[in-house]
Amino acid sequence: MRVLVLGGAGFIGSCLVESLTKDKHDVVVFDKKDDEKTLKETEYFHGDITNKESMAQAFKEVDVVYHLVSLLEKWDTPEEDYWNVNFEGSKNVFDLSVENGVKQLIYASSASVIGPVTSEPLDENDPYDSSSTYKKTKIEVEKFLLSKASSIPITIIRPELVYGPGDLHHLKLFKMIKGKKFVMPTPGKNIIQPTYVDDIVQGFRLILMNKKAFGKKFIFAGNEIISSRQFVDMIAENLGAPVPKISIPAFISELASMSLEFLGKSFNFVPPITQSSLEFFTLNNAYDISFAKKELGYEPAVPLKEGINMAINWYKENGLLS
Repeated sequence: MRVLVLGGAGFIGSCLVESLTKDKHDVVVFDKKDDEKTLKETEYFHGDITNKESMAQAFKEVDVVYHLVSLLEKWDTPEEDYWNVNFEGSKNVFDLSVENGVKQLIYASSASVIGPVTSEPLDENDPYDSSSTYKKTKIEVEKFLLSKASSIPITIIRPELVYGPGDLHHLKLFKMIKGKKFVMPTPGKNIIQPTYVDDIVQGFRLILMNKKAFGKKFIFAGNEIISSRQFVDMIAENLGAPVPKISIPAFISELASMSLEFLGKSFNFVPPITQSSLEFFTLNNAYDISFAKKELGYEPAVPLKEGINMAINWYKENGLLS
């Protein structure tokens, strides 16, 4: 099967590409960045999702498209950039998929598009949460694609808090804990659901040309729901570092993050804490994955403690964590 992975040089994308390649699929990668490792192992196209012409060649004779390209939440990103990349770019993906007779289009959304989460995990049928521009754009892509499901089989996947070998998004947290420089910006009582990257890839693979997945949405997440405080403590224990004892009241961190973002934009520097990074320690993110288990046989296999240890070993092996 010829499979196109948009964003195939990224963290999750590269793991998916490796899995598909091992199973002898003919894998095509499209990404904005150059990646020598991926380039050697697959047919590779370099371009921008907002430029339809730059993508066209990658879609030739493709059976399935995995759309993993997304502009993530960042403190200094203009709102129009989210709409251009996440929404308009996704419309380009849809158009090219239809034009080239693609048999399945799989879109990686985010579990965060539903909410807000209180104390009970949410599932695929809970209402949307449009509290940020990022979420709004992902929601509108979901709605757009599902409205076009008569044109092409569509599957929506919603990953949650993915970590593991290759993850650079959470590297700063690991480094600060290792260097004894981390202070909890809140008491850390909010609940989160970390998901090891191999378990996410398992979910992605289970929907490949699976008719049970056509026209449906699936949340893929880990089995363990813990507090952000427990997550930090577990990282510290696996690193052999002291468990951070000090925590700052959440309202102080919120005021500080708002002020630092303003100063960062005014004087062109990166704030040490931002509102989006603070959300990791304030918002609840917990989800019911029973639908994916029942419909697809999805079953997260990597315990959290083991996954954190494998992430740490990868950081050390690659000279990212001394």
